[in-house]
Amino acid sequence: MSTRMNRRKFLQSSAAAAGATAMPMPAVAQSAPLKIGLMTVKTGPLAAGGVHIEEGFTAYLKSRNSTLAGRKIELVVADTGGNPAGAKTKAIELVERDNVDLIMGPFAAFELLAILDYLADHKTPTLAFAGAEDVTQRRGNAYLLRTSYTSAQGLYPLADYAAKEMKLKRAITMCDDFAFGYEEVGGFQRAFEDSGGRVVKKLWAPLNTPDYVPYIAQIQDCDVVCQGLTGSNPLKFTKAYHGLGFKPALVGGTTAADDTIVGAFDDTAVGMINSIPYTLDLDTESNHRFLA
Repeated sequence: MSTRMNRRKFLQSSAAAAGATAMPMPAVAQSAPLKIGLMTVKTGPLAAGGVHIEEGFTAYLKSRNSTLAGRKIELVVADTGGNPAGAKTKAIELVERDNVDLIMGPFAAFELLAILDYLADHKTPTLAFAGAEDVTQRRGNAYLLRTSYTSAQGLYPLADYAAKEMKLKRAITMCDDFAFGYEEVGGFQRAFEDSGGRVVKKLWAPLNTPDYVPYIAQIQDCDVVCQGLTGSNPLKFTKAYHGLGFKPALVGGTTAADDTIVGAFDDTAVGMINSIPYTLDLDTESNHRFLA
């Protein structure tokens, strides 16, 4: 029996391990370039993370001379604008106009949920970045693998720490009013209340909120605030929160202080606890300086 594992078998075994059926791959000549559609966000409040993804992927392709597994890669980048309608439009363009072989993305959970059925109907292999838990728990399909952590993954240990180590009892959540925020709050509430705490109020703000003062004014009678904001919104919220002199402890979900925005915070972020799956390459000089 041959020990070689081709791409189709690898994807089949990977999908099976994740509890899904195998992802069918398009029948293309092995010598032809592999055309990849990268769905990301380059405009709007989610742009920081979306641009970061494009930079990372293009840097990797450059390091490999745009060749993976012996196949030349042709990259088509689509800016979804960070909204479901934009994601649907770009998905249609990539599949029907650009004839891509594979889609990577989209960036946000509510974008992915908006195009799941379309991509499955067109049998388009998709490696999704979005952390939508629905994808693997309720709405998975044979053409999709999610490559990211789930929206709420970092919130479970954060809530457990807040309740058990910080001894906090009453929480208010402040999240963006879209799928990623809903799942974050669900994860935090589940773990926090299982550990004896209570979420007493949930505040929801539009993704493009310019000023968080009206929401912060509704925070009272609690000892911890969990912000599940994303994009550039954590910067605005954290600055306003401390600028108004609020004292309850401030904790944050996976995107509250990730590497796309952490360098933009000022001293108002001192003391905030952030929980996110993360890896540092300790062999690099820059990270040695960071840890020091």
